[in-house]
Amino acid sequence: MKNRLIVLGIIFLNALPAQEKKINHSNIIPSIQIEHTTSPLYRDPLFDGAADPSLVWDSTKNQWYMFYTQRRANMTKLKSVEYCYGTAIGIATSKNNGVTWEYSGVLSLPQPDDGLNTFWAPQVVYEASSKKYHMFVTYIKGVYVDWGGEPDIFHYESYNMEDWTFINKIGTQGCIDAYVFQLDNGQWKMWYKDQKRGSLTYTATSDDMLNWTHSNKNEGGNNPHEGPIIFKWKKKFWMITDMWEGLDIYSSKDTKNWEYNNTILGEPGTRPDDNINGRHADIVISNDNAYIVYFTHPGRIYFQNKEVYEESYRYRRSSIQIAELELVNDKMVCDRNKYYP
Repeated sequence: MKNRLIVLGIIFLNALPAQEKKINHSNIIPSIQIEHTTSPLYRDPLFDGAADPSLVWDSTKNQWYMFYTQRRANMTKLKSVEYCYGTAIGIATSKNNGVTWEYSGVLSLPQPDDGLNTFWAPQVVYEASSKKYHMFVTYIKGVYVDWGGEPDIFHYESYNMEDWTFINKIGTQGCIDAYVFQLDNGQWKMWYKDQKRGSLTYTATSDDMLNWTHSNKNEGGNNPHEGPIIFKWKKKFWMITDMWEGLDIYSSKDTKNWEYNNTILGEPGTRPDDNINGRHADIVISNDNAYIVYFTHPGRIYFQNKEVYEESYRYRRSSIQIAELELVNDKMVCDRNKYYP
């Protein structure tokens, strides 16, 4: 796929949608050959700051897409967390069952503001009835040296995962990290981090992914966290959140009431670039197997269990990893070293 670089200052939300060809898709998702993958699974070759992965299978091209936040980790002149802003959505693809990944540029997403702006945490979901892909992504106007800005969640559509049309703002000011999942009754439900309400997970529901009804109920625990992801596996619904010291896992029978199950990826692994806690993840379910794809900051140093802050490339760089989830006595566990000699 050709690099799709963002052209700043000339793309607007009312731009005409690209000509798109409707295509047929299969629901059969192939197995990821995790035993043949390397560690790390992927590093961004441009800025070395791949984070917040979202994986989608495209049966028309027989390949996997990985969308991710392209943090500018190797731009060492940037101050504080500035490298986390001005970020595009990076693309990597795999034609060999997820074993190796090739960088494919960045998405050119229509946006309302001139200059350098920020995209975070893409999530792509396939709608079988319309044969469309939907992307929900955090958008922030501008670039900040410290954590700031007024984020919102933008909704885009595509038939091919290359050409994306802006649909609408979700209207969740101050919210990030949207994750959309289709319920058994056909309705769509969105989970997201609300930074104005304690950095907890709140939800919205929709019949068409256009009009959303928001709930005031916190789901996913009372400790601050981000990056909620939801999936159905082994006759239960599962939620995984990133609480920055590992990933908390909750289970549910109805996607409304959640019980804490376990914490995974909090202890260091032995694989290259996997020597630190896992962060903001995605899940792939195939042949009743569950694989978690997450990112790490392998160059960060801890002293007396506290992270030592640095304004350095080593501190900022991040890598994508993959591991298998398993159920043991009804507890979800993850042996990140399982396939590593």
